[in-house]
Amino acid sequence: MKRLILLAVFLVALVNPALAYDYDQDLNISLVKPSSQAYLNIESCATPEEIELEISWNLPDGSYTWLGEQDADVFLAIDENCSSAEVEIGKVVDKGVDVTISEGQTSGSFPLSGDELFLSDVTGLDCATENEHDYYFCIKWKYVVDQITTTDNYTFRGGAPIRFDTKKPGAPTITSIDPGETNLKVKWDKPSDDDLDSYIIHYRQEGTTDDHQADETNGEATSFQITGLTNDVNYEVWMTAVDTAMNESEESNTMTGTPEPVEDFFEYYRGQGGGDQGGFCFVATAAYGSCCRCAPSGTVFSCRARRDAAWSRLIIVTARAGPGPSAAPTRTARLRAWRWPRWWSLPGPNWPWEPVSCLCCLRRF
Repeated sequence: MKRLILLAVFLVALVNPALAYDYDQDLNISLVKPSSQAYLNIESCATPEEIELEISWNLPDGSYTWLGEQDADVFLAIDENCSSAEVEIGKVVDKGVDVTISEGQTSGSFPLSGDELFLSDVTGLDCATENEHDYYFCIKWKYVVDQITTTDNYTFRGGAPIRFDTKKPGAPTITSIDPGETNLKVKWDKPSDDDLDSYIIHYRQEGTTDDHQADETNGEATSFQITGLTNDVNYEVWMTAVDTAMNESEESNTMTGTPEPVEDFFEYYRGQGGGDQGGFCFVATAAYGSCCRCAPSGTVFSCRARRDAAWSRLIIVTARAGPGPSAAPTRTARLRAWRWPRWWSLPGPNWPWEPVSCLCCLRRF
């Protein structure tokens, strides 16, 4: 009877091919070398015979294991699933094995301990031309389990990301330099590269060779303020862009700027004759490009909406009335003027403004 059963199973297996099942077993992969960076750049290609490559791997807990030795392939892939080899490393898989995985082995490295792999050994990475590629440094092997009615295909694979970038980013273009109190604000147009990481701003006193530099770590930035400068001294400013692989661009154009002393509100107030008992009404927004109008009586209107609202609060709280009750409206009156500017009519035709946020500086006493 047993023989008949076995014969029947055998005949079924001949008539119906075994069902195949595929299983993916992810490996934990770490990039060991180059250390502390996940890229190969122009600097790496300057000495490819000195730049080492190495990965380590381990099998997660609970993974399926295999019997006997397994032949693994090591390569660079363009997807994290290590689907296929984009750049072979070591031996080509159909001509030899990159590394042998022992039965029961749960961790390892490539190259093996005592061996070395250098950038110059990887012929598929061309340092002589401009390249920008994101790869995964992969190790992969397959284990097949044949049973009477099924075939189980186990693929062990994993990769660590590494970028190969031998292209400099474009240079930024400085468009303006705005002076400030012991500082200069540099503005620029950023290059069109999509992998910008940061900028290096260089500056020095005009006519000297004592260069200084400051770093802007936001690759999307278009301005930077250089501080700690000396007023009334000319400075030359230029800059470079840096991409995510730490390749630095050519230098930008050079522009010159001069830090200048800037009076604050109270310095300007006193300089124009203002005193502790009042005597001058100053609208700071005029220095910031807002629109002001003067009535025949000397009234100044400023309508730079939200920003002036903040200034109006400051002036209303701190300004003091001039001598005599007739010199200026009361604080309550000034507050009403700020809240409802139409309480005092505008000279000439009206123009767009926001009543809650406009500032009416009623008189220059």
